[in-house]
Amino acid sequence: MKRWKSLLCLYSVVCMTLLAACNSEAPNTSQIAEDDEPKISLDYGIIDPYPETIEDMVLEYKGSPIEVTVMLQNGDVAAEWGVLLYMNGVQQPYKFEDQDMVMKSTKLKPGERQDLRISFTPVGGKAGEEMTMHLMTVLNPSFRITSDEEVTYGNNHKLAQMLPYRIIMAEDSPVPLPEIMTEQQTQELPDELHEQYIQTDENNQTIDLLDNYVGFQLHQSGNDGAIFHVKNGETLNLAAQGFGKTTKYRVSLYLDHELVPIREGIMYNDMQIETGKLSTFSSSIDMSAYSPGSHFVYLIAVPITETYTLDIMDAIKTDSAILWIE
Repeated sequence: MKRWKSLLCLYSVVCMTLLAACNSEAPNTSQIAEDDEPKISLDYGIIDPYPETIEDMVLEYKGSPIEVTVMLQNGDVAAEWGVLLYMNGVQQPYKFEDQDMVMKSTKLKPGERQDLRISFTPVGGKAGEEMTMHLMTVLNPSFRITSDEEVTYGNNHKLAQMLPYRIIMAEDSPVPLPEIMTEQQTQELPDELHEQYIQTDENNQTIDLLDNYVGFQLHQSGNDGAIFHVKNGETLNLAAQGFGKTTKYRVSLYLDHELVPIREGIMYNDMQIETGKLSTFSSSIDMSAYSPGSHFVYLIAVPITETYTLDIMDAIKTDSAILWIE
């Protein structure tokens, strides 16, 4: 799904359309296509300042907003792309054309390129610290399921990422770090879940994918199905679960791409994933402010470390789960 080209990230997914080949509109990728269908792809990354080497993937905060240019070079299929930043696992707001935003989205024609000049003041961070910034893209963020005949978002809302940047703090950030909780319940990883990640190679040797992988799941409490349902004005009760290689993650929840509290006033939860364990935390979302109809919900988990390192696990977004408010 991802490969490297001159320190920029090339993101590619199979273009899956409902009726036929991809057209000039951002496609509905929730259906399965033939192998010879064209692929959705994006070549993207920071080009100003351009990093000649991996060691150059460094930005410094000196008291004024950091300014960068993000290139989006679309492939052979029209698509919409959203741009996200995370600073030490916290959603990083930025300015584009003097507007504050957390995800700038743009629709690109086949082969079209757009350069986004953005600026941001790092969330949190004290002078002398080094922070880790993830630059990510989201495919077709505006796509929304409106019919109960559709059962999955497919490749829509898929997350892609590149190697993280090192942010050197020469000055304290005036933007405070939000409150972060640390809550989880830990149990042995169920065999039926673990078995999904056991494979056999061509030499008939057993491979445990969880030795080098972390997975996250989001469930509606009391609902074993993949589609969530809640009555208008009631509470959506969720269980977030993580498992795999021992790693610390900062987890946040989103409803219709909007960051929502995990607890009242608290947007982030730090989870310590442990090998052979299943870690879980619960969250409740008041749905009284949302209109009846189709919505979607997901979590994003970003690995966090004490110091900047390229030896880091991937950030993870769960598939957007369909949510019907009745």
